[in-house]
Amino acid sequence: MLSAIEIENFKAFGERQRIELRPITLLFGPNSGGKSSVSHALHYLREVICEGNLDAHRTWSGGDVLDLGGIRNFVHARQVGRPIRLAAEFSLMGLELPDYWPFAGEELPDDFERVRDQVQNARVAIEIDTDDPPMLRALTVSINGEHLAEFWMPKERPHAEIRQINWMHPIFMLDPSQREAIAKMRTALGDGTADATRTGTEGGEAGSSGPNHNPDISEILGTLAIRFAEMGREPAPDAAITIPHPHGPLPDFGSRVSIVNRPEEDLKKVWEFESLLSMLLLGPATALAGHLRDFRHVGPLRKMPTRHAEPKEGLGRSRWSTGLQAWELLAHGHDMVAAPFEGSGALIDQVSRWLEAEDRLDTGYRLERLQFKQVPSVVAAMVSSAEFVDRVEYLADTIRSLPEHSRIVLRDVGRNLLLEPQDVGVGLSQIVPVIVALLTPGGFLVALEQPELHLHPRQQAALGDALIKGIGATPRRVLLVETHSEHLILRLLRRIRETTRKQVVAGQSLTPDQLRIQYVRREGSVSRAQAIDVDVNGDLVDPWPDDFFEQDFKERFT
Repeated sequence: MLSAIEIENFKAFGERQRIELRPITLLFGPNSGGKSSVSHALHYLREVICEGNLDAHRTWSGGDVLDLGGIRNFVHARQVGRPIRLAAEFSLMGLELPDYWPFAGEELPDDFERVRDQVQNARVAIEIDTDDPPMLRALTVSINGEHLAEFWMPKERPHAEIRQINWMHPIFMLDPSQREAIAKMRTALGDGTADATRTGTEGGEAGSSGPNHNPDISEILGTLAIRFAEMGREPAPDAAITIPHPHGPLPDFGSRVSIVNRPEEDLKKVWEFESLLSMLLLGPATALAGHLRDFRHVGPLRKMPTRHAEPKEGLGRSRWSTGLQAWELLAHGHDMVAAPFEGSGALIDQVSRWLEAEDRLDTGYRLERLQFKQVPSVVAAMVSSAEFVDRVEYLADTIRSLPEHSRIVLRDVGRNLLLEPQDVGVGLSQIVPVIVALLTPGGFLVALEQPELHLHPRQQAALGDALIKGIGATPRRVLLVETHSEHLILRLLRRIRETTRKQVVAGQSLTPDQLRIQYVRREGSVSRAQAIDVDVNGDLVDPWPDDFFEQDFKERFT
């Protein structure tokens, strides 16, 4: 699960801003205060990590809604030359890290499992040089809150190079007993100085200082550095570790790191060493790509299929941003089941329940899928001809061979009428994609812009319960919700209060550590994000900045 992002020199954010994320993260703030820059940074991070696209205009996750305009447009204050820095922190299970094991069919060595079991969270940070053309200046990896390595891709070389490795990172201790020795050594060195924890020079030239230049490390048996020494060599200098075959401007995270001038007498041990290093150095970026790849963004103005049109199957760039992907899933996802705690039934039934139930949105409508076939006019003419009775079997076979189509319609429950989405209020067309995005499994990250659009206050409050359901549809999911709705947040605060008092209905429980409120506003020429904490009673620990929700009081009593 993504737990925090850092943004620097990107759009509204100049100085570095750390924005903590929780399963439900609400972004509040005045218009043009910088809220959208938070989700746009995630779109750009996905483009860089998953697509290798540094000069992004259209993005995969933004579809036809978001156009970043290229790096000259989204670097802060359009000051080309200032580096853009983005970072993502995320929790993971060790099994999410690819093993890079080259021997198919063989069991992984015990070292791999011991190392994987230690991995709890990671941080991947990128620094983009915004000159023309833009290039990756550095990519750093941290594990369990501590710097692990930095690598970069020189312009004139066909590979990326490791520039810094913290050989004293506890993750390198294959024997747990050695971690205590590392802690004692750091205490003696003054909490781990730069010389002790980061080796290699800024230039990263071959032959630069490596872990073999720190004699204390060689006294700690069981480290990965010593594993390399056991092969008859000194521990590798950082610059002697490369990543071959880079993919575009980024290292190829799918390739195993390679030791330059590696010994040839025992290649299997070298490959084991390279695989284990790859899991730690490249695995976190691969895991982050997995978190971002299915980034689901529902834009602020959702579309609906045109009248009598059949939603398409097969997607290129994401259509979540326009809302059309929701209608496509409803029309064609026959076997797709929503969150298991919603009970049995297909996705369309679960979405209908949210639209229809009195304790939910209570719109008075439910969804239905029409199955139909388009009959050619010549076949229709034969039905009305005198020869119909004689050719009924032929006509039946012809109709059975025609492809089947699907279309989503709405049933007015009170009047028992079937209606096209265009025949009902616009609020319904706006909320259907939101509910589908929340209930559909998949997507570790879901961004919703103004989900309350065109809903009346009671439905805005019910949307808070839909968010709670949404974080259960996919484990470790983060909902990033840009909103102005006071009713929505009041419902979430009420659920926290009821959960504390054990008065909450099953499936509606929410705790303070599942909710994060971020207030984003402009201060001078830059935007800043301020976290607002919530206590177990559902009360805000700090007051709203700028009297954000005090307008009703002012209008009544001023």
